[in-house]
Amino acid sequence: RMACFAPANPAAMAGKSKSRGIVYDKDGLFRRAGCICLDATGSRVLLIESTRRAGALVIPAGKVEACEADDYAATALRETEEEAGAKGDIVREVEHDFVDAAAGHCTRYFVLRVTTLLKPSEYVEGRAGRRRHWVPRAEAVARLRKPAHREAMAFALGGASPSAAGARAKAGGGGRRSSCSSSNSSNSINSSSCSSSATSGNGGDSAGAGASRPGAGPASAAAGAAGATG
Repeated sequence: RMACFAPANPAAMAGKSKSRGIVYDKDGLFRRAGCICLDATGSRVLLIESTRRAGALVIPAGKVEACEADDYAATALRETEEEAGAKGDIVREVEHDFVDAAAGHCTRYFVLRVTTLLKPSEYVEGRAGRRRHWVPRAEAVARLRKPAHREAMAFALGGASPSAAGARAKAGGGGRRSSCSSSNSSNSINSSSCSSSATSGNGGDSAGAGASRPGAGPASAAAGAAGATG
């Protein structure tokens, strides 16, 4: 498990973590996790619009909560469902963690094969009007607003060498548990100390709807993802 510590100015964090603690690393960066979401063919990437800059696109990701400190995949799946309404099977964990020093965080990414897209009314930020977009794989890096996101995407999709400033070796902890493997994944967040606001519906919308069940093996997952690529 990675080392966590209290921030130097606890008052600055008041009201931000509430009952769910935020995980910090030894360098004072708060930890995040997210998913690089691919369609069934791997030819398109699902991105979401930034809530801070109209029209800008970002990768779905969010803060690791204290009860998820040993399982970053749980954070990645939860945040991806909450922000993009996407569910699926984790294919692999990206080799490096990516630092955004200006924002004060370090993010771990997982590559997700999307099998189901919830309707906007069925997930948290869809109900708030946040939009998502399938973009061609070849255009994904250029379409991202943040340099840290572009670097992570380029490395995850094409193996481009990350910069020393933008990436670092994993600090241990938060590894993907067997329950999140692509061949045996329930894709559910079941932690008694974490309450997720994401919905558990299996509907779809005009962007595509998957038919596979959570935890389907590679063959059935690919079949379900066919509906998520429309």
